[in-house]
Amino acid sequence: MSILKYWAKEHSIDLVDATHLGAQKGQVTGFIRGSDCMYEEKVNRLNHALKCTKSREGLFRVVYSDSFTDLPLFQWADEAWVISYEKKRNWVHNYNFKDW
Repeated sequence: MSILKYWAKEHSIDLVDATHLGAQKGQVTGFIRGSDCMYEEKVNRLNHALKCTKSREGLFRVVYSDSFTDLPLFQWADEAWVISYEKKRNWVHNYNFKDW
């Protein structure tokens, strides 16, 4: 399980799906267990999670990220926000995403 589970629990978030770190004998190996949660993999996982949810009616998909690697996720969203302190982000405006 991801270390995000502790943060999510503190903020009453039920679903956390992230890249899982491999462990052996109680120590992190430095390798990823399973698929890396990047690019299309995030969209695949969200679509799977939504299929398992009974209440999808009226769902408005808002995505916040700081990385171009989330382009498939931004395109999946109804509203995409790029949050980053980098100055050079021409791609944000090329795709008509919101910039913060």
